[in-house]
Amino acid sequence: MRAAMIAGVVVLCGALVFAVEEAKPDRKLINDFELDTDKEMFADSRAQIELSTEHATSGEHSLKVVWTKDSALSAIGTLPEDWSGWKWLKFDLFIDGADANFTLRLKDKARKGYDVWQYPVTGGTNTVTVNLETAAATIDLKQVFHFFVYLVDAEQTVTGYVDNMRLEK
Repeated sequence: MRAAMIAGVVVLCGALVFAVEEAKPDRKLINDFELDTDKEMFADSRAQIELSTEHATSGEHSLKVVWTKDSALSAIGTLPEDWSGWKWLKFDLFIDGADANFTLRLKDKARKGYDVWQYPVTGGTNTVTVNLETAAATIDLKQVFHFFVYLVDAEQTVTGYVDNMRLEK
């Protein structure tokens, strides 16, 4: 009986520690593309988008994106608005084929913009990282309104898989 009580206490303590770890506010998921409706966040995109089971890093799905000339991956007014207090915007990006260069842009509701020009990614697995503390010098992170990613070399066609889009401290 005593052994069963001790085992129960150990299990309860373990569950509490796990719950505290899960509750740490050092990461906020924006989208991990598990439901068909999750792709609606990028409804303003000119790039071709669809859910895929390939190259998922969070859950079972990713967002397959085909970038071509003048076809940005774009979200307007569908993101969490307040990014203040977060240090990083990150997302996982798997590129089929050769290396590519992208430009990433954030805009606030006042249409002030922050750009990361010539962001290089390699063929294969990448984690794209945007420093929001640097972005805060030019945009209001309490009013994020527009996010988009487009190819620098418009003559190229690139297929990629986006997943686990998140804010981190």
